[in-house]
Amino acid sequence: MVVVIGGGRDGRRRFDKASKREIVAACLNPGVSIAGMASANGVNANLLHKWIRQYRNGHEQQVDKRTAAIQHKTEEPAFIPVIEMKRPARLSSLSLCAELPNGIKLELSGLDNGELPLLLQTLSSLPCSG
Repeated sequence: MVVVIGGGRDGRRRFDKASKREIVAACLNPGVSIAGMASANGVNANLLHKWIRQYRNGHEQQVDKRTAAIQHKTEEPAFIPVIEMKRPARLSSLSLCAELPNGIKLELSGLDNGELPLLLQTLSSLPCSG
């Protein structure tokens, strides 16, 4: 509920800034009806649209200011040199021979050290037909 903190002689109400921020944040969620939110909080829908525009304009200006400040502070080159790293030589290739309970023989060779654990994990998760 938006909190009214005062009113002028012209009939205009003044609203609490924190309450305005809450209702605007709620309206920015997908699928929220702005007219429904305005009605539920006792605010004119056009006024709520105005608050949302003000929020978006202020938010964009803040992002622009931050981006400009970051651009001025960074004096590093736009591109970072890429250094090619040599792959370590294979120590040895691994071989795997297995005979399953159902008589199937499995022979694999030329495996990397990193491939063996994945292979064993995959094989261990298979149901045995034994």
